[in-house]
Amino acid sequence: MKKKILVIICIASMLATIGLVSAVYIMTSNTVTITPQFTLTLVANSTTPLVGVDTVRFTATCNDPTFAGIVTFGSLGTATAVNGVAIKDYTPTTTPISITATAPHN
Repeated sequence: MKKKILVIICIASMLATIGLVSAVYIMTSNTVTITPQFTLTLVANSTTPLVGVDTVRFTATCNDPTFAGIVTFGSLGTATAVNGVAIKDYTPTTTPISITATAPHN
């Protein structure tokens, strides 16, 4: 009789352990949306400058006024932001350009 009780206790213990282990592997996945809190807005003081005469000023403004990182103005190079604003001047040539401002933000 003692052996039967011991076997039943062992089986019950194994079933309980299997049930717990199974519960550990039951997982669901949630979709996480991350909205960046850092945006960079680029504006130009002119979109129709005279070639070789006018200077176009590109201004990249960060929504974080403490941002002081490096802003890349496409192929025109970089500028350091001060109080969230970076400026790059450009004297146009006969080749049209398209500029995007990018910057890492920690």
